[in-house]
Amino acid sequence: GKDTSEEFISWLDAFIKERSISRDEFREVLSRLDAIENSLDHVKEEQGRQRAELNQLRSEMTERFDRINERFDKMTERFDRMNERFDRMNERLQSSLKWTVGVVMGMGSLLAILMSIYKFMG
Repeated sequence: GKDTSEEFISWLDAFIKERSISRDEFREVLSRLDAIENSLDHVKEEQGRQRAELNQLRSEMTERFDRINERFDKMTERFDRMNERFDRMNERLQSSLKWTVGVVMGMGSLLAILMSIYKFMG
């Protein structure tokens, strides 16, 4: 009885001493944990600040790309108007060319008829 309880108590004391740490070590670990926690808080603050900066940068870039897209849209409209003008000019040139060819052929036919009349009459 008594020997067993003394052995158990000595074993328990040895076990606790083996597995436990002193108050000084505990305080040192706590101070280190506090330092790590402060560092992590600073890291979180920095990360939040960087995310805010990235979001601001993204919105600025989006605005710039929107302005560039507007400029491209305006350029596309200008090119479309120029293409319409070129199409109208091409149609007018084709029409003028057809009339010119028709007039030249008519004049050539009239000249050929007049030469034939002159040859037979003359």
